[in-house]
Amino acid sequence: MKRERKLTLSQIEAMRPGARSAVSTCMGIKSSDRVFVLTDRVTHAIGRLLTEESADAGADAVIYDLEHFGRRPLTEFGEDLRRELLNYRPTVTFYAATSQPGELPFRMALRVFLLQELRVRHAHMPGITPQLMVEGMRADYKVVAALTRAVYDLGRDARIIKVSTPDGTDLVARIDPNLKWVPSTGIYHEQGQWGNLPEGETFTCPESLDGVLVAHILGDYFSEKYGVLEKPAIFRLAHGLVTAVESENAAVAAELTDYLDSSENGRRDIARNLFKGFEQYMNSYAGNGKSAVSDNTVPSPKSFRVQIMASAEKIPPSAPVLKSYPQAGYILCEGQRFMYKYTLGNFETREDAQKYCNELRDGPFPDAFVIAVKDGQLVPF
Repeated sequence: MKRERKLTLSQIEAMRPGARSAVSTCMGIKSSDRVFVLTDRVTHAIGRLLTEESADAGADAVIYDLEHFGRRPLTEFGEDLRRELLNYRPTVTFYAATSQPGELPFRMALRVFLLQELRVRHAHMPGITPQLMVEGMRADYKVVAALTRAVYDLGRDARIIKVSTPDGTDLVARIDPNLKWVPSTGIYHEQGQWGNLPEGETFTCPESLDGVLVAHILGDYFSEKYGVLEKPAIFRLAHGLVTAVESENAAVAAELTDYLDSSENGRRDIARNLFKGFEQYMNSYAGNGKSAVSDNTVPSPKSFRVQIMASAEKIPPSAPVLKSYPQAGYILCEGQRFMYKYTLGNFETREDAQKYCNELRDGPFPDAFVIAVKDGQLVPF
């Protein structure tokens, strides 16, 4: 069991300006707000600072450790946490906790509930550390927002983007002009808005991504476990899919490979850290195994749908993640670990499906993407 980081008083106070920036500048918390901070035993000091700064801004603020709601890793959004949130009815929420393997489905269901059911302003801070609080969170977010929009203005008309570094990264992204660019500034002042903190990025969805990515920092729980890699990991990509992982550290390479294979979209995750939400992912599993469409989805001939999630088990319609979308259907792909592909919409053209997909990405399903279906089977575009 992980315990709270032992920090000195000076170390804690060094994080306070970052917490104040998150509360006042990024989330715009005022006396009329009700703030719900969800942290854990390891990052409790950070969660406590966010709670204190929210209270200093005049808001009503409460804090809970994830361990209060079950044994880690939490793999589903449980009734106890749902009840606490419904009773408190927050207007602003913080998720400031360590990242643990297997918790992505929980975080996704929680986020959908917060945005759809409660319409909160949500700050997402999985994997937050004292270093991020004293560095990334102490940035001037008004400047970050201006720079983010400047990059947005530069990138939105691009058709090909090339990325290269002295370490050996050499990537080529081909951009579909029909897919929107999104400036993510780190400032979330309107109800229903959410984003990561620290933040400052402009992203889109490439039509394809090919080349080599050399990484010294891996993200998710790898950052806490390995820090900055002395010997980098190398990812080889083709058509938006990670085809090979290489490292002089055999343990790192093996763990990364297991991580990428642990979820349906795993081999797109590394690429998504650069360009979120690949459309070409379909080609990685189309035709693999048998597919069957649920009773309320009968696309024939080929139609286009928006996949919002996938699950190893069938999700009941009453589940929070689907409750607001009774029209959602699923495609059953036997032989795959995440065999239930949940979808929304049914369109004759890819363009119409993409417009709907963009709307869903702005809301509770930022990783939604378009798929093609014919005769009850997933097919390439």
